[in-house]
Amino acid sequence: MHARRVTRPADSGHAGFRAQLREGWTETRRHRWCLTNVLGHGVWHLVAGFLLTLGPLIAVRSMGGDGAWVLVAQPGTIGMLVGAFTAGRLPIRRPLVGVGVGAAVFALPLAAFGLGLALPRAASAYFLAMFGLGMLSPLWETAIELRIPQEVLGRVGAFDALISFAARPLGLAVAVPVATLLGTSAPLLAGAVLVAAANLAALLLPEAWEHPEPVTARGDARRNPEAAAGQGQSEAGSADGR
Repeated sequence: MHARRVTRPADSGHAGFRAQLREGWTETRRHRWCLTNVLGHGVWHLVAGFLLTLGPLIAVRSMGGDGAWVLVAQPGTIGMLVGAFTAGRLPIRRPLVGVGVGAAVFALPLAAFGLGLALPRAASAYFLAMFGLGMLSPLWETAIELRIPQEVLGRVGAFDALISFAARPLGLAVAVPVATLLGTSAPLLAGAVLVAAANLAALLLPEAWEHPEPVTARGDARRNPEAAAGQGQSEAGSADGR
């Protein structure tokens, strides 16, 4: 008696996952405003790794000792909470503008630490930066929900998270080697310019100033007038046939 050979079905899971990744990347790249903002978010996450590594060192050395960074970080935490609370209560009609400005404000503490400003100014700059980031998150979620079709929204969000959260560990990893070569001021000042430029660049796009209509699962048909017209004719024919 021969043992029956069991054949496993083709591994379609990986292929399906790769297809979803391709679809998400295609959708992200198709929208200039989305790709520009996602890259800007990656920049500030990257430079945040520098600040979180070099900021405590600068605070201890030149801002009053071991407790100085705590006096910077605590107002930042409060600022983020206040920003998130405020974002949902302001009548912001152009969320992408708020997103770009909120991310660009992160340049302030980078410049403050890079220039070696006094502790009160550095703490105030960090508070404003975290307030901007607190506003950024709900505004960004609002923007992509209004503009990205629901069926690919999760895949676009996954690319955003991938770029952002891959950049932060990279910044943490290279901050010390870069500071060893260039000192602590130069990387932070360069990062301030880069963060401001990368995120304010999104405001140069016309899409940032538009008032978009909410996109539903039929958003693709809206972008294709011929398909939408054909679908409308089909629905009308079905109604006449009832």
